[in-house]
Amino acid sequence: MMSMRRLLPFTIVMLLVLQTTAFQMVTPAQAASGRGGTNDDFTVKSITIGNASVAADQWIQSDGTVMDYIFVGETIEITVSIQRFGQSGIGEDAPVTLEVVHPIGFVMETFNFDTNLLTGGQSYNHLLTWTPTAAHSILNTTTNDLSGGLILRATVAFVDDDKNTNDQREKTVPVAIAANTMEDWSQTANPQFLSGKYPAQGGDAVATGSWQTDATSSAAGNKHWRHSAPGSNYPSNAEATRLVYARYQTGNSCDTDSPDPGMTGVYGVYLCRMLFYSNEYVSSQFHIQAWGSMAAGDSVSMELWRGSGNISDPYESISWDIAQGNPSAAPGQWTNISWDPQTTWVQTPTSPTRMSSSAAVPTPSACCSPPTAAWPAKASTSMISSTLA
Repeated sequence: MMSMRRLLPFTIVMLLVLQTTAFQMVTPAQAASGRGGTNDDFTVKSITIGNASVAADQWIQSDGTVMDYIFVGETIEITVSIQRFGQSGIGEDAPVTLEVVHPIGFVMETFNFDTNLLTGGQSYNHLLTWTPTAAHSILNTTTNDLSGGLILRATVAFVDDDKNTNDQREKTVPVAIAANTMEDWSQTANPQFLSGKYPAQGGDAVATGSWQTDATSSAAGNKHWRHSAPGSNYPSNAEATRLVYARYQTGNSCDTDSPDPGMTGVYGVYLCRMLFYSNEYVSSQFHIQAWGSMAAGDSVSMELWRGSGNISDPYESISWDIAQGNPSAAPGQWTNISWDPQTTWVQTPTSPTRMSSSAAVPTPSACCSPPTAAWPAKASTSMISSTLA
């Protein structure tokens, strides 16, 4: 009897201990079965550039497809969309990294954020702003197709996500240098175009020249520039009538641009020619849209010039006749035309074998990475109408 009384409490204690141990063993097994798999699968759904207020610019490729592009130094909104798969009703957040990657592989900028708590099937859109500090793109001067760009790489890293093939997404965004719709000249400090007649052998502007705006049609904006009055022929005396990329002078100097005393005298206001610093870029391209035709021996060209601007001296002026781009002769039938000044420069006798060159306007230009040798180190940009005597 005494031995039975001692055994009963001992047995009960042992059963309670065993039952508690069993619960402790089962709980981790149940938790482990809920980690990973579809319920913990986070993915980067999309990376979007721009919004309804400030959209990315769009480039139409030769096959009709559309490519977004943006400009260096201009702030744009980026939307990164993250989704959690599965049917879990317990909310989880996940850390996300957005990197701006140069095509050669180095990370230029990094942005970090966490998603909201997401249950299975929910998505989270994170908005941030980005101001590109470098340009990078390539414009094919034969097809007028745009390629290259900086890479936006988004990565979601939820700790229990074991389906990692969809954790990262990349979007390549061409970043151009500058663009201009080439409207009427206005009294602002913004870069714009201004007509000036320069001596063909070089020197300061002596008159306004023959370039003028026409509102009958335009490929961009409301007007286009022409170097003759509608229904009339262009001037036929030997001259270099330039449509110069310029601006009003602000303060007491032109800062990093160049004063133009000739045009200042012609227009009666202080004017600065916009300079393009080619040694900041590996390569670059001009792009315009144009139509029309010229008589034999005459030309309309895209040009980079420095010094006196002697159009016969390849060390003061390099240019490319846009007739080589086969523009339509029909009024209003705009043709895409692109020029790579490096191609022109390497054809110059005794020119360097390398050149980091060229133009900033009027639409997407290429660029970037560390610069190489350059001609010219800085240059004025223009459209030039050259005619025989």
